[in-house]
Amino acid sequence: MDLIYQGLGFSYIEKGNTLEAKVAIDKIRDNELRLSSQGAYYFKIKDYLQALETFNMFIRDYPKS
Repeated sequence: MDLIYQGLGFSYIEKGNTLEAKVAIDKIRDNELRLSSQGAYYFKIKDYLQALETFNMFIRDYPKS
């Protein structure tokens, strides 16, 4: 189910609907996948500062990933 939300979120980004994309990505239950997807979301919408902060949290929380 989580991968469906991830794919849905990324599809919404491609269509230009960033609000729906964020809602779909935030529904991901697996913390590791959600954080990674949120980082990718911010990068794809060109919010590079938030993407950097999110990826830094991801690396800190999941160093073996």
